[in-house]
Amino acid sequence: MLKQKAVLLIILYCGFQDKSFSQINTEKMVKNLIYLEAFGTGGYGSVNYERVLFHQKNKQYPKLNVGLRVGVSTLHLRDFEGKFNPDLIFPVSINAFYGKIHHLEVGLGQTISNVVQTNTSTFTIERKTTLSSNFTVGYRYQKNKRGPIFRLNYSPIISTNKVYNNWFGLSVGYGF
Repeated sequence: MLKQKAVLLIILYCGFQDKSFSQINTEKMVKNLIYLEAFGTGGYGSVNYERVLFHQKNKQYPKLNVGLRVGVSTLHLRDFEGKFNPDLIFPVSINAFYGKIHHLEVGLGQTISNVVQTNTSTFTIERKTTLSSNFTVGYRYQKNKRGPIFRLNYSPIISTNKVYNNWFGLSVGYGF
């Protein structure tokens, strides 16, 4: 009789738990993203890697995520003498996005440009590195599991000489 009561109590205890094992989300949050961006903070086009550094933990559907993005782009591959000497552009930013699958995204960072120029006094080739501030606000489609991502955003760039460039970015990639 005592065994039957103990078994009945265990069954009742397990039956009235507020969470069952089938409802716990064991799927990990996607932390790595690779995407191509056209007309964004990297200029006419860039290849980007983003690592999610923070997401709401212990939630079935994380809503707030923060990631660090690093990209690479080029504008000209050859200098004015025809030698292979590419202009390099590196967009670096911190992006926060909020939502379950459809996200509002906001980001802030720097675009590092290393371009080939002609020295006006000696007429020789020289490289010039500049920093430009960038800002991003837009839409991001991304699930919490592996799969495609899509971004559409407004990405103004403010140059060191206080020139304000309006850019709209379109990104397609994959999260893993």
